[in-house]
Amino acid sequence: MANGIPTADDKRLAQKMYCDKKRIPYFAGDGICPSCHRNMFEGYSYEKCANDIISGCPYCHCSLVD
Repeated sequence: MANGIPTADDKRLAQKMYCDKKRIPYFAGDGICPSCHRNMFEGYSYEKCANDIISGCPYCHCSLVD
């Protein structure tokens, strides 16, 4: 965390830990959307990443599950 603000890498790690804990698939990979090429984790809150599955891009709405 930079100055107490979660970075995209912090959010990616939180998502990975959530998926491991719940034994569910980790769809987000490196966090770069395959469609718009933006870092998906920059568009989500830390709380969302730590407590819910990330299955799509918040920017272009590309599904990572299809």
